[in-house]
Amino acid sequence: MKIPLNAFEQHIDETILKRGLSYFKKGLVEEPEEISPGEFESIVEGTDTYTVRLTIKNEILTDYSCTCPYDFGPICKHIAAVLFYMQQDALDIHPKPGNDRSQSNSGRVRSRPDPTGIIAGEFAKNAHPPKKHARPKKLTVSEQIHAILEKMTEADLKTFISENCDKDRTFRQYFLSRYLYLIVPESRDLYARQVKAILKANTDQGYIGYHESDRAGSRINDLVRQAENALTKGQLKTAIYISEAVLWELREVFNYADDSNGYLSDCVSVVWDILFAISETSPEPGMEKELFEFCIQGINDHAFEGWDWEWTFFELAIKLAKTEKDLNLLESLLESTSQFKPKEPFVRGPIQEIQHALIQKKSGSEEAEKYLEQNLENPDFRKKAVELALNKGDYDRALTLAREGVRMYEKDAPGWAMSFRQKELAVYQRLGEKGKIISQARLLLLSANDGHETYYKILKANIPQQEWADYVDQLLNELMKRSHWTSFNLVAHILIWEERWENLLLHISKEPTLNTLDRYQEYIVKDYSKELALLYRKAIFDFLLNHAQRTYYQTACKYMRKLRKMGEGELVDSMVTDLRKMYSTRYALLEEMNKV
Repeated sequence: MKIPLNAFEQHIDETILKRGLSYFKKGLVEEPEEISPGEFESIVEGTDTYTVRLTIKNEILTDYSCTCPYDFGPICKHIAAVLFYMQQDALDIHPKPGNDRSQSNSGRVRSRPDPTGIIAGEFAKNAHPPKKHARPKKLTVSEQIHAILEKMTEADLKTFISENCDKDRTFRQYFLSRYLYLIVPESRDLYARQVKAILKANTDQGYIGYHESDRAGSRINDLVRQAENALTKGQLKTAIYISEAVLWELREVFNYADDSNGYLSDCVSVVWDILFAISETSPEPGMEKELFEFCIQGINDHAFEGWDWEWTFFELAIKLAKTEKDLNLLESLLESTSQFKPKEPFVRGPIQEIQHALIQKKSGSEEAEKYLEQNLENPDFRKKAVELALNKGDYDRALTLAREGVRMYEKDAPGWAMSFRQKELAVYQRLGEKGKIISQARLLLLSANDGHETYYKILKANIPQQEWADYVDQLLNELMKRSHWTSFNLVAHILIWEERWENLLLHISKEPTLNTLDRYQEYIVKDYSKELALLYRKAIFDFLLNHAQRTYYQTACKYMRKLRKMGEGELVDSMVTDLRKMYSTRYALLEEMNKV
C-alpha cells in the first residue's frame, strides 16, 4: 500500500492512529535516521524495543516494516508513531515537554489539515499557524559512514575492528562470517562456518526468538544473494558451496527457531531454486557429482524431515542422476524412507510423485504412464492421466477418468470433484459440443468457488447473442432464489460484467452493509451518488444499532467522514443530529462524533 505522507492518517485504522499518537506524545520515538536516500530507521519503545523502517519516495510512503509481532493489519502503532514524528511540524504537534527522546524535530514540514480529527481533538487548538523551520540538509547514515571512512586511516580502522572483535561477540561472529573466505580456501565448510556463526550469534539458551530469527535470516540472506550473484556470473562452484552450506546448517533450525516472519524459510526456498537452476545449466561432471552426493547425504540424514523440502533432495537427485546405478540407489533410498512414513494421502502423494519421476527417467514415458494408471486414487495422477488422454485425442478415456474423479471425490473432497468437472468441460470444448459446454459451464458458474468470470465468458461465447439477455435473466433469477452469501456476490458480479448499474444498485440495496457498499460502491458512485449516500446512512445506523463499543463508534464516524468527502455534508450533519437524540447516553459515541 502506497501512502501519501501528507495524508497518512486517512489510510490507517483510527485505533492504530490514536495509539501511535500516544506513543509519540510520550516521547517513545527516537528521531528517525536516514540510512540511505529515502530510507529511514527509528527505534520505538513499547512492550519491547522495536525497529521501524520506512521508505519514502516523492513524499509517498512506499514501504514500511516493524520488528514487532503485530499481524492484524498492514500498519502497527509503532509505524504510526514514527509517521507522527516525521510529520510533527506539518501537524503542529510535539511530544510533551521532557518526553522527546531526541530533543529535535523532523525536517519534513508541510502545514495541512487533519481530516481524521485524531489530531484536532488534542493538538489543533493553536490560534496561530505552525512555523516552518529552515534547516540544513542532514547527511544520511550511509553518507556519514562514507565520510568517516574517507577520513580514517587504515591503522585506525584496523584498531577499531580488532577492539570490537575482542569485546563484542556479535560483531566478532559477523566479521568472521563475512570475511573468513579471505584466509581460508573456498569450500562448503567455509560458508557453513559463516552460517553457524550467524545462528550462534542469534541463539539464546538453545532458542532463536522472533527478532533474532529476523536478524539471522537477514544475515544469511546476504550469503544467499552472494550465491545468486555467483550463479549470474557463471561462478557455479561458489553458488553450489553457499547453497549447500545454507541448506545443511538450516536443516534443523526450524525445530528451535521462531520463523513466523519466514525469513529463514525464504533462504531455504531460494537456495533450492539456485541448485535447480544449476542443474539446468549442464554443469561440469565434477559439480554434478558433488550435487548428487549432497542430495544423497541429505536423504540419508533425513534432513528437513516433516517438511516438503525432505522430498526436494530426491527431486534434485533424479534430475542429476546419470547412470542406472544412480537411479537404483534412489529407488532403494525411496523404499527405505517411505516404509517408515504414515499412509496418509498427504505423505503418500509426494512419495508417488518421486516414484513416477524415477520411472520416467529410468524406463521412459510408457512405463511412467502405466504407473499413473495403477495409482489413479492419487488425484494429481488422475489429472495427469486426463491431460495425457486429451493430448492423445482419446476424449472418451479423458471423459471417463474425469467423471470417475467427480464420483470419487464429490462427497469428501468437493474441491477435487470440482477440478474434475473442469476437466469434463475441457473435453467438451475440445469436442466442440456446444450444448454440453453450456451445461457444464453453467454448472461450474453456479457451484464453483472461483473462476466465475471464466465460466461467464464461456457461456457468453457459446450462447447466441439474441438469446443472451434472456439467458442472463434466468441465471440471475435462479441465483436470487438462493440464500447463500456467495450467490449474492455472484449476482453482483454478473451485473457488473453486464454493466447493469441500476440493477446493481437495486441488488445491493437489499443488503446494504458497510462491507457490501465498500465492495461495490466504485461501480455506482458516478451515476448514483445520492442513492449510495442514503444506503451508507442506513448501513451506519444499522451498524450502530448492533455495536456499542468505542472502536465501533470510530468505524461509524469514519464512514460519516467518507460521506462528507463525497459532498454529502448536509446528510452527515442530519445524521449526527439524529444519532445524538437516539443515543444521548452513549458518551463515547458523542465524543467520537465531535471529530466528524
